[in-house]
Amino acid sequence: MLLLLLSHLLPAQSVNWSPAEVLFPNIAQPGSADLGGETSGPYFDAKPDAGNRIHLVWSDGAAGETEILYSKGTTTAFSSPENVSQMPQTASAWPSLAVAADGRIYCAWTELSEDMEGASIFLSFKNPGGNWSSPVLVSDPDADPISIYPSVCVTGTGAVIIAYNSVTFDEVAIDYLFEIQILVFNPSGSVIDGLPSPETDSSSSAFRPIIAADKSGGIHCVWYDGDNGMVPSGRYVAYSRFNGQTWTQTNSISDASEQVWDDLSLQCLTNCLLY
Repeated sequence: MLLLLLSHLLPAQSVNWSPAEVLFPNIAQPGSADLGGETSGPYFDAKPDAGNRIHLVWSDGAAGETEILYSKGTTTAFSSPENVSQMPQTASAWPSLAVAADGRIYCAWTELSEDMEGASIFLSFKNPGGNWSSPVLVSDPDADPISIYPSVCVTGTGAVIIAYNSVTFDEVAIDYLFEIQILVFNPSGSVIDGLPSPETDSSSSAFRPIIAADKSGGIHCVWYDGDNGMVPSGRYVAYSRFNGQTWTQTNSISDASEQVWDDLSLQCLTNCLLY
């Protein structure tokens, strides 16, 4: 059983931490080993809003099925969990959370098939004081039968951007090929357009993208770049910024001589790039 202990720093006592709380003791870890199911945690995400309240989503398997749950932190406690995915009999995994300037909350996640050989991306949103919307299918199961690892962000104009991995099997190399797909949605979850992939080197595998929008309108993407298709063993962290027309040249951030595999570091790196 995986335990997450979360504590926040008290504003009035900058050198002291509040007592740790066990927020969700049953984090589910669905997914086959081929898709990184044994190595690619964590299965939660957290984002602050304009009032510095923490919003959490996680993949929970305590009820015999796997669902995405949500809770909001207040000054004294976290709210009762709400079901975001609302999809019994399937495996919900890898949630990503974004908070818009108007207070609307977005969550994207993966729904895996019962045999773990198919996966699609879904999106749901929650208005302030409202309920979660019905899940909207983001990926195309016909074109991309395996779509995993979504990352969602909201731009200053309210556009919702989702990046995710589409996975195909290369019968020649006898390996999985991971590619980045990026879609742009309006606030209600209807697709507007697609963006080109920041990864242009087809000889490598772009794995687990994280997308973020900065205050000046730029869109940033960081991802693991595999070495000759060796996924999920990430080789280095790559970065690119979308200037409205094209992505900048890919920059390698980490030392390619070292094995890189740490989702929390990747998320923190994205946040640091924006401020």
